Amino acid sequence: MSIFHYFCAVALLSVHISAPLQAEEHTLSLSQAVALSTSHDEPSLLAHRAQAESIRAASLSQSSLPDPKVKLGLANLPYHDLRFNQDPMTQIKLGLHQDIPSGTRRRLIRERGLESAKIFTHQATAERLLIIREVRYLWGQLLFTHHSTRFLLEKQEKLADLSRSLADNYISGRENAQNMLLLDAEMALLEDSLEQMAQEENITRLKLARHIGGRAMTAVPVGNYAQFTMPPTLSNLEDNLLNHPALQQQNAKIRAKNKNIGLAQEDYKPNWGIDIGYGFRSGGRSDLLTAMVTFDLPIFTGNRQDKKLYAARKSKLAAEFTHMAIEQDMRRNLKVAYSKWQRTSKRLVLHETRILSRTEAAAQATAQSYARDNARYDHMIRVALGVLDIKIKIEELKMMQAKTLADLAYFKGNIQ
Repeated sequence: MSIFHYFCAVALLSVHISAPLQAEEHTLSLSQAVALSTSHDEPSLLAHRAQAESIRAASLSQSSLPDPKVKLGLANLPYHDLRFNQDPMTQIKLGLHQDIPSGTRRRLIRERGLESAKIFTHQATAERLLIIREVRYLWGQLLFTHHSTRFLLEKQEKLADLSRSLADNYISGRENAQNMLLLDAEMALLEDSLEQMAQEENITRLKLARHIGGRAMTAVPVGNYAQFTMPPTLSNLEDNLLNHPALQQQNAKIRAKNKNIGLAQEDYKPNWGIDIGYGFRSGGRSDLLTAMVTFDLPIFTGNRQDKKLYAARKSKLAAEFTHMAIEQDMRRNLKVAYSKWQRTSKRLVLHETRILSRTEAAAQATAQSYARDNARYDHMIRVALGVLDIKIKIEELKMMQAKTLADLAYFKGNIQ
């Protein structure tokens, strides 16, 4: 094989290999969009994870024994002559003090920190679910604009055919100018609809690019709305709602507040400490050793311990009420989303099985009548345009159904 033929073979092989990769880059399925969003590092999620790590590390530090304190000084030195060996009580003192918080206090501080870290971990998961829901929204919107634009272009083509037919009739005197003007206005409105659809598509792509990157600006959505998973029963979703990260975040807050109550109760107990000192004396005198135990006397609790415990209990109660409010809102929104899904599904079935089929049957009958010279061409086109309008409406209902399925997937609470 010559070098020329070798390079030709390599070039052809590279084309065959790169073609599927390029095709994949220019298409975007729902699962690919979701996968790209989960692999994309959102700054807010990174901030929550960093905050969780910070709290976790701080709790481990705060629950450790405090550092000992070293004391070094000169005691009982006569001030009139400053002689170290004159008075027997003069000494150089070296001491060590160690505070010893109770094991219960240190455990509560550590557990409070771990629960506080879970707050941000669950918050990051909850925001990830919101991002996935938004990506599903946007992908469904992108698919809608893609399909609807195709129907609008087909409608524009039929209106152009109708315009030519009316122009011929107008020249022959069988059509008046008013119908021509109405058709021209209708075509202008259609052009505006196409421009509006292009604008909506561009906005949708920009929003989607925020979560999946630049691929959203060029990729064509592939597949259909069947990629959205059908939900379980409403009772199943309600039973599983308490496991949602948004509510787990509130549970972690309540547990952290409960640890604060335990720490406030610990303030009624004395904190202990140990003092050990050694005094160096001159003149052959013996050195002195001192050992002491220190502890708090929490006897005036009215303005400190009592108020701190009261505040901790009220803070926990506020967290519990917040949990109840969020849970009630989520249950209500879940029922609303489920009802919207059911009603939108019924409307979709109605349009697909009855309205579209009857409109298509009318269009077919009109086309047959036109073939037998029993109907006008413009009437046949008008009926065909009605079919396209119904198809666009069906696409809109499919998009609405997809958004409700995205809502229900969010309430399900699983990142998939």
